[in-house]
Amino acid sequence: FAFMVIATMGMVQADVSSFESDFDGWTTSTFLRNSGSTPTSGSGPSSAYTGSYYVFAETSGPNFPGIEFSMYRDYSSDITSVSFQYHMYGETMGNVQLQGSSDGGSTYTTLWSKSGDYGNSWYSTTVPLDSSNEYQVLKFNYTSGSSYTGDFALDNVDVIVTGVKDIIVTGPSSGSNYDVGDSLTMTWTSEQLSSSYVAIYVCTSTSSSTTCSSNS
Repeated sequence: FAFMVIATMGMVQADVSSFESDFDGWTTSTFLRNSGSTPTSGSGPSSAYTGSYYVFAETSGPNFPGIEFSMYRDYSSDITSVSFQYHMYGETMGNVQLQGSSDGGSTYTTLWSKSGDYGNSWYSTTVPLDSSNEYQVLKFNYTSGSSYTGDFALDNVDVIVTGVKDIIVTGPSSGSNYDVGDSLTMTWTSEQLSSSYVAIYVCTSTSSSTTCSSNS
């Protein structure tokens, strides 16, 4: 018989969007980047939560009532948690929703929502996600209120994703047969992983069956 080694690496990666230089991978045609106060008096933040820039929905005319603003991002890996700062100040604030998609953005499920005036402050929230839903795309939707004092803002969007990464194997190739005493070296690049694990499956084959076990 022979042994076979199959190696995979699971990863947990933190991705923070601070919007300091651009939209950090988010796609939008309606949200704006801004530094300092929004143009509308009595609505919106006077500064970013952290750093200099944030993104916001400008609801001055003609962007009310009921005008939709959206921005989305495909993380291409399962998302387990989303944390962010939001600002909802103004007499005619609308409704905001955080949505997730597991089919590439064809359909979305609402994960979190808020509406109304919360005063001139930044607020923090964390939305844990059920890994069984396998959300890979996130979208923020904001619908403006009845008048122009409804600027909504976001900053510091922190997303935790998980996935499986290929491991570079030297010596006998991953998935190939090898004999006892052969050397096997596995290497990978951290790529800003906050934590990781490696699962090594050793399979024993005979003419009639194959049995595999893992170190994880």
